[in-house]
Amino acid sequence: MQAFIIHGFRDHPDRYWFRWLKHELEKLGITTYAPKFPTPELQSPANWLKVMEHFPEVDEQTILIGHS
Repeated sequence: MQAFIIHGFRDHPDRYWFRWLKHELEKLGITTYAPKFPTPELQSPANWLKVMEHFPEVDEQTILIGHS
């Protein structure tokens, strides 16, 4: 099982509760990723998908957590 924590516009994966949640999920044995997406410069769905190319594929066992 894996999880992705997706930050929002003008945000960063080290802010708010993102690091805490990543740590808590990993304590449960869930591999957790918190990618850094380009925002606000170069923000687009295509550029965000390019970031995701560097991570394992999302499947039906993946937990997606978003905040914006």
